[in-house]
Amino acid sequence: MPTTSTAFLTTTTLTPFTLNVGGATGIVTAAGTSSPAIVRNVKNLTTGNPSFDHTTTWAALGVPANALVDSFNLTMDYNVSTYTSGVASTAGPARIVLNGSIFSTTTQATVSALNATYINLPGSTTAVPLDQQAPNTSVLIQTLGNPKTANTNGATVAIGIKNVTLTVTFTIQLAGGPLTTSFVVVF
Repeated sequence: MPTTSTAFLTTTTLTPFTLNVGGATGIVTAAGTSSPAIVRNVKNLTTGNPSFDHTTTWAALGVPANALVDSFNLTMDYNVSTYTSGVASTAGPARIVLNGSIFSTTTQATVSALNATYINLPGSTTAVPLDQQAPNTSVLIQTLGNPKTANTNGATVAIGIKNVTLTVTFTIQLAGGPLTTSFVVVF
């Protein structure tokens, strides 16, 4: 059955996630004070789509070998722990990529000020296409955050991410008929 990772709970570790700069320049660190953060501390930079990425399979997340995945829901919390000479930045969306197809389950929030309090980006249940339901399907989980800086020396913006929560619903064939159930993985 699924396990709970500490990647985004209250630590600064990323495992099993990795930082993907997504074409962004000036991304210098992925360590926050109470959670991993995507940080940009070079002036006048707004490019790219940085994210924290985790590649896995439905089976590795906890889907049994003889089951098919019906749907998922992915949520995340974010904060803006540093906002010095920033410009309108974004937190989110949280999304899953299946065989090159992107399924965003949360909205994208515009952030333009310091906010140490974590804010939830709720997700919506997303149906999984038939050709992506098998337990051995490759699953890329992404949480995006794009800190943008103004043209000022010392400009720094940090977007923290934690409580990444994935709910997976699947159907398994049993002797008495199909059983649909779900589980939650918190990263």
